[in-house]
Amino acid sequence: MEDVHLGGKFWMSLLGIVIGAVFGCILIFLLVAGAWARWGAIGALIFFGLLLAGVSYVYDRTHMRKYED
Repeated sequence: MEDVHLGGKFWMSLLGIVIGAVFGCILIFLLVAGAWARWGAIGALIFFGLLLAGVSYVYDRTHMRKYED
C-alpha cells in the first residue's frame, strides 16, 4: 500500500475553509435571529425569500452565456 502524506499547505487551506464556513454560519444565524426578532416569523420568511430570489436572479444573469451554447 502506498504511503500518502498530506502537506502543510493542504492542512492550512482546510483550516481556512473551516474558519470561513464557521464565520459565514455565524453571520447567517445573526441575520436570521435579527430578522425574526424585528419582523416575526412571517416577515423573516418573506425577507429571506426575497433575498434568495435576488441572489438567484443575479446568479442566472451572470451565468447566462454558459446555457446559451
